[in-house]
Amino acid sequence: MADKNDKPNPAEPVVSGGTAEFTDMRFMLSHLLRRAHFFAEARFAKSMSRDGLTSRQLALMVAVDQNPGASQNAIGDIIALDRNSVSELVVRMVKKRLLKRETSQKDKRSFVLKLTDKGREIVADAALKNPGYQADLTANLSGAETRQLIEYLRRMVSL
Repeated sequence: MADKNDKPNPAEPVVSGGTAEFTDMRFMLSHLLRRAHFFAEARFAKSMSRDGLTSRQLALMVAVDQNPGASQNAIGDIIALDRNSVSELVVRMVKKRLLKRETSQKDKRSFVLKLTDKGREIVADAALKNPGYQADLTANLSGAETRQLIEYLRRMVSL
């Protein structure tokens, strides 16, 4: 039986009464996901950002590149952003001349999105930089661990 003064193993969460009571934030999933997000955003700004673009703006541009002429709503569904967020991103990117927003020929109440030449150039540049960015993000993981992390995250968000 452990002494009251024994400290929990920092490599394992403390479990009591059938529920996990984490005494160490290093094992709190929400905390780890938030830190991983900030880690990825900082690395993005350092290696992938161009013209002050955010990772969400680049995701939108990649989705438009892969789905030319898709509606603004469809692009929002693809990148998992609500209508208002997508609309705000689109307005900023149209101002930067990275996207064109046109009225849909099929539904005059809807807009379709297309990349401009400058937008296509940025997406092509990001495609070249992406392998280095991904490697930087997973530098502390083996190839198998990286593949496993991707699979777990995809399952977590139902992709």
